[in-house]
Amino acid sequence: VQLCGRKPTLISKRRALNEGFNDVGDSDPLDKIIGGSYATYGEIPWQVNIYANGTHRCGGAIINAFWVLTTAMCVFPRYTGTITLVLGDHLMSRDEQGQQTFQVEHVYIHDGFAETFHNDTALLKIAPINGNGIQFNDYVQPVCLPETGELPAINASLTLSGWGETETYSIRSSDVLKKMVVPFVDYAECSRIFNDSHGTQGLLCAGRPGGSSDICLTDMGGPATFKSGDVNILAGLILASSISCTAPAYTIILTSVEEHLSWIRLNIQDHSNGTAGVIPGRTG
Repeated sequence: VQLCGRKPTLISKRRALNEGFNDVGDSDPLDKIIGGSYATYGEIPWQVNIYANGTHRCGGAIINAFWVLTTAMCVFPRYTGTITLVLGDHLMSRDEQGQQTFQVEHVYIHDGFAETFHNDTALLKIAPINGNGIQFNDYVQPVCLPETGELPAINASLTLSGWGETETYSIRSSDVLKKMVVPFVDYAECSRIFNDSHGTQGLLCAGRPGGSSDICLTDMGGPATFKSGDVNILAGLILASSISCTAPAYTIILTSVEEHLSWIRLNIQDHSNGTAGVIPGRTG
């Protein structure tokens, strides 16, 4: 039985010289974390690298063997023929063990999306290869969807990931998958920061309104997850950052996955045949 939200490589013996998460002393250059801002190989196994016309465009999250969730803005308008999904990617400049590439069969954009932050959600249906979808392995895994009403606790840690810009105002993406761990921000605080200009319906916030970070990550569509026990749950998808990454205070806007659960489940159910619509559970 395929489970969701697991990280097989973090409990394997893959790392010969270091079993911790920071990979100090690891012999594989792909596993290096520089300043704590890079993910280790296989650390975010549900991360999807979305290409448009052969160029990295944004991130997404694996839901099951045939479906990927991302933001609508990532794939708007519906140019299905140009979208390529790379799973198990870590270093964009080379192929890795377990990496898989798929084309997109169909794009489903939320009916309420109007090129604003609200309802900025899209589902990508994978085009099967020889009748098969994603082959799950140590480096490619589905993330768990939240249950109805399930949100992170205020100040709970959220892990965000993607190939965002390497420095503020840069248009150059990082070659290596990056991550940042930031607290979940109270709705009232989020609303205050943005002066209610976007409202908070269907949106979540993360970051350090009174703090700072030297990590730059602005990869639209990338997953933001929290933990419940040893299970990783998708709280949201990255939409935007309030200000520059190195500013004294910053907040990241996320589209709420929980808010769009009904839409996600209904579309997967309506546009899937047989087991293609089965969403992995947390327990067997």
